[in-house]
Amino acid sequence: MMKVLKNTFLLFVIALTLIKCKSVPKLQKEAPTSLKEAYSQKWNAGYKDGVSGTDLYIRLHDKSIILDSVYFKEHVVKLKRVSTDSLLFVGRLKINTKITSNLKQTSFSTFQINDRECIISYKKEANMSLQYYKISNIIMRQPINYPSSPRKI
Repeated sequence: MMKVLKNTFLLFVIALTLIKCKSVPKLQKEAPTSLKEAYSQKWNAGYKDGVSGTDLYIRLHDKSIILDSVYFKEHVVKLKRVSTDSLLFVGRLKINTKITSNLKQTSFSTFQINDRECIISYKKEANMSLQYYKISNIIMRQPINYPSSPRKI
């Protein structure tokens, strides 16, 4: 009985290890051809106890990929298409709010980046599996000080 239980436990551990190894995302070595530029811009709401944060903008050359999420400055946020520009996506990181992303539960937790890098997740239209790419040398633009909360995206 103990031998059967021991073997079952061993098989369970091996299966978990294999599943975990398979689920570790890998960075693409080549940039998606549709990436054009990436820049960030800090912003501050101009009232007491106002929210502040950083917006990360990613512009595409064309619509051959679909941007999903971004890991930037220890935050994971969904990228949203800007309504006035179909090739521009933005991720809004709110700094002093009670909402925080749980990085340990995301696929981004395995990546190491600095303050001028981000990891994007995206899908190619031909291949709908999620892929990852590190963008380096993100341009930092001058901060914006809003008189109130920033406009909706």
